[in-house]
Amino acid sequence: DIHSQISTEILDTQVNEPKIIELDIQDAQLLMKLAWSEAGNQGIEGQLAIMNVVMNRVNDENFPNTVKEVVYQKSGKSYQFSVAGNGVLKNAEPTEETHLALADLESGKDISQGALYFEAVTSKTKSWHRKSREFLFENYGQRFYK
Repeated sequence: DIHSQISTEILDTQVNEPKIIELDIQDAQLLMKLAWSEAGNQGIEGQLAIMNVVMNRVNDENFPNTVKEVVYQKSGKSYQFSVAGNGVLKNAEPTEETHLALADLESGKDISQGALYFEAVTSKTKSWHRKSREFLFENYGQRFYK
């Protein structure tokens, strides 16, 4: 009947299929190095959240559209991700957890709630993020913003 057809159509539109992400080896390596540099002590999901933020930026019209350009983007003279300019990223050594986070990312897992920014929870100052961005959640040792 028409009622069950409408219910089925509504149900179908509410299911979000995971978006499979295909990365070349350079982008995969760079994402893992960044995730390890920013959240290496925060487990698989903490590192996945950082990768999700990068991919959210890649897919947002207000940011560059490649992983490399997002990771190395500058705001003035400073890198958006400080580890890109201080040597940490260059010397990063991703762990097995980082590889598992990448596998989750590539399978379409997104735990970021659309976040485009993050900062360490340990940040004591009233940051630009807190002043000008929409707070989404705090987890994995980070605060996430849109």
